Amino acid sequence: MILSYRKKLVQKVARVHAHVASIRLDFWHKVTSKLCRENQAVGIEKLNVSGMLKNRRLSRAIIDVGCYEFRRQMEYKSKLYGTRLVVADQWYPSSKTCSRCGAVKRVLGLGDRVFHCDQCGHVQDRDVNASRNLCHAAKENLYPRLEGNSRLRRGKAVSSLDEAGTKLCSKLSTS
Repeated sequence: MILSYRKKLVQKVARVHAHVASIRLDFWHKVTSKLCRENQAVGIEKLNVSGMLKNRRLSRAIIDVGCYEFRRQMEYKSKLYGTRLVVADQWYPSSKTCSRCGAVKRVLGLGDRVFHCDQCGHVQDRDVNASRNLCHAAKENLYPRLEGNSRLRRGKAVSSLDEAGTKLCSKLSTS
């Protein structure tokens, strides 16, 4: 009798885990489809997941996120919708680069959650700054033949070349 009760509990827990996994997969499909349908270019960053898993406090949360599944879906959906996918190298200093002037900081610790530029005095959340830099990388990859640097506002403005009805970069809300 105890054995059958234990089997039933194991099956119940397995059903709950399968349900949560399908909810996550549905979320990733919806987000990646929306990003690829509504944007001309999307910039993402290659992460050193194996190195991040060495942190015992964060490893379970990092595994639950499923970074590779997001990238895999972005790769095939960007081809499907004709969106240019720009994958920044894991050593690209997206967090250390000022999104306003382009200056690169030498040292920025993981505990520093706010980015302070030493050159222009720009203050911004670290993750927002990194996402803007990835957006700049996607723009520069989308229009490589422009003269001047679009980040520094020299040359022809990149925003004037956007197609009607599409956005170049969009903010993704996780709340």
